[in-house]
Amino acid sequence: MRFMKFLAIMLAVSIVLSLTASAYADTITITPSLGPVGTHVVVTTGEDFTLGDTSCTVSSKPSGLISNPTCVLSPVDLGQSASASFTVACAPAGDYTVTLTGNPSENQVSTSFSNEGGSCPVGGVVMPANTFAIAAPWLAVIGLVGCIGTAVVVAKKR
Repeated sequence: MRFMKFLAIMLAVSIVLSLTASAYADTITITPSLGPVGTHVVVTTGEDFTLGDTSCTVSSKPSGLISNPTCVLSPVDLGQSASASFTVACAPAGDYTVTLTGNPSENQVSTSFSNEGGSCPVGGVVMPANTFAIAAPWLAVIGLVGCIGTAVVVAKKR
């Protein structure tokens, strides 16, 4: 009977410890986990940062994936969670590691993101073509050839 009580207590303690450990484990979600250039990405974490952290940053390895990053910490129980977002920059297609870092504790959580690539804007202005401006040099060449041809014919007839 005592042995059964002991086993029941040990089982209860192990369940409580496993639930507690999973509640405080590093958790990070990224939505979406893949996308082309220009995709808006949201990253959230569990209670992965200390109460002493005053800010957080978003980075990637290799660098160049992230543009317009934001990162905000929110107190939760015994720590802080982070909510971050960024836009996929004009970077080569491939797999990247996205990392959120708490400051000043340097606590980090990471996840992966697959950049599908895509076309990158180059700037400039689209304007309609001026067809006369395009044809004018050729019209001048045709006129010049006609004048020279006429001069040659007149010279040969004399």
